Amino acid sequence: MKMKKQLLFLVFFFLIFLRPSFGACVCDIEGGPFFQGEQITMGCYCTAQQEKNKAYTMTWYNTTGDAQEIDIGVTPSSVLEYFYETHLIPSDADLGIWTANLTVDSIYKTDEDFNVTNSTLLDEMFLVGEAYDKTIDLGTIVSGSAKLKHLLYGYVTNARCDISILSPTRIPLDTKTTSTTGGDGHILEIFDTVDWNRHTCCANDLEGKQLIWYVECICYANCTSNTDGAGCCIGSDNKALITQYLHLDRELPITVNENHTPMDGFGRLSLTLYVIMYFTILFILGKTWDIMIFQKQNLNNPNNLMKVMMIWLGIWMLLIPLQHMNLIIDHSYANDKVVTLFETLYTVHTWLAYILSAFMLIFFINNILLYLGVDIIKTFRGNR
Repeated sequence: MKMKKQLLFLVFFFLIFLRPSFGACVCDIEGGPFFQGEQITMGCYCTAQQEKNKAYTMTWYNTTGDAQEIDIGVTPSSVLEYFYETHLIPSDADLGIWTANLTVDSIYKTDEDFNVTNSTLLDEMFLVGEAYDKTIDLGTIVSGSAKLKHLLYGYVTNARCDISILSPTRIPLDTKTTSTTGGDGHILEIFDTVDWNRHTCCANDLEGKQLIWYVECICYANCTSNTDGAGCCIGSDNKALITQYLHLDRELPITVNENHTPMDGFGRLSLTLYVIMYFTILFILGKTWDIMIFQKQNLNNPNNLMKVMMIWLGIWMLLIPLQHMNLIIDHSYANDKVVTLFETLYTVHTWLAYILSAFMLIFFINNILLYLGVDIIKTFRGNR
């Protein structure tokens, strides 16, 4: 009996404590099937803490299991953050099922299969001639172009295309709708100067991270003329209206450069003004707080209650200039000690806001009890 209990304990220990050591990386190849001469992208993310900042290899195997390409890299420093590798399928590639294998830290392995075909009967289109910014700088114009093609119809014109930039966690940072033009199914999209760090999705700096150009195009089957609008497509081979439903979704990875620029005069002026604003408002709030707490003014007074609310609101509003100060520092060649100082100031102020919020809650509860005729402080002192 004792032996059984020990065995059960070992099994329980193994399941609970050793389970996280198994691989938890997930990979996906968007779209497909794929065609000879086309670029393919596999995106992966890991969910286990021990798989962060680990060396990985991504190997692309053909139908006979021969390695065609081996990519190496390091997994992101955050879980659930995507990383990508691409492979250009040879123009004479074997047709059939290929495999992409991800191996993290020489231990955790994930396979993803994809089909390489040359069938003209499929409703899948593909991209050729991709020309896009594979590395970008935040705050600059980002552009990309490609040509849309189908094996039966040739280049596809007037297809409706939605083009997005996806964050490392695949949240859309920017999306635009366009259509293929010219006789060669040309797609061109330009994203204006945008600082995606300010997007609500991205609490962390995007520099050094991988984003995705996500391209989705469609041709409708129920069009009577290409003048019906985007999605009523024309094929270049016979210049005729395409009456078959066609679709494409492809991913093109891009990397954000880590190139902070030196702080210019405007940046220094902005930082100085934010610092002055922050400490001035903090001083005013501190004086008001001194009056409220240490002089023990009556909180039943509506004016005093208004002061309490203004203090609480002011403390939280001060996080805004602190955020702007950190953004200015993040985008410059600031000394690490300066970066740490402002990050620490932000953290301390956030905790201060939480603590003061707790005080405000206590004040309001006490005020309500006083209104109801209950002096909880006097009662507490009386019991002692």
